[in-house]
Amino acid sequence: MFLLAGALALGLALTAPAHASDAAATRAIQKAISDAVALLKNPEYTGQEKTAVRREKLRELLYSHFDFATMSRGALGASWAKFSAEQQQRFTHLFRRLLEESYLDKIEGYEGKGVEFAAERKLSDYVIELDSSVDAAGQTLKVVYRCFKNAEGWKVFDIVFEGVSLIGNYQPQFAHLMRGGDAEFLLEKLSKKVKSIDAASAG
Repeated sequence: MFLLAGALALGLALTAPAHASDAAATRAIQKAISDAVALLKNPEYTGQEKTAVRREKLRELLYSHFDFATMSRGALGASWAKFSAEQQQRFTHLFRRLLEESYLDKIEGYEGKGVEFAAERKLSDYVIELDSSVDAAGQTLKVVYRCFKNAEGWKVFDIVFEGVSLIGNYQPQFAHLMRGGDAEFLLEKLSKKVKSIDAASAG
């Protein structure tokens, strides 16, 4: 499991259903995800030529429920402390673009009846997992949204597609780059990757 979950859930409790108050608090996250999947079936936003407007609408629906700073810290692990505040900010901005490409690429393959959520699992007073299933190319895809509670409420800090953590997938890649260089080296590599993504999107 993504190590950040353990750090956030100090004194991790046995897995148990979330309390009613937790269910109410995460309902906004579930609604945003459901609305995003519904939008993908709306003819107004379908087709390659609508990619830019569709993705902007998806950002509006989803991103206030995501904590990209926490995602960034989790992906870098111990290396986060080696970055200056300015470098951390740059990394978070660039990593957000990578996550956006990975996540939106996946959900744009959703189709069929939409998204269904199972009962929430409360891992601690501060960490909850939201299990969901969606139709993707005629197959049922299991997606888990890992959420934690901060001063603003519940936020998504990782997404697990069919058992593979979106954040955890980047951890070894960044660790490898940090072994071969420093923070600026990693940021340069990340910046080039994002520029190639943007160029491909523009094309």
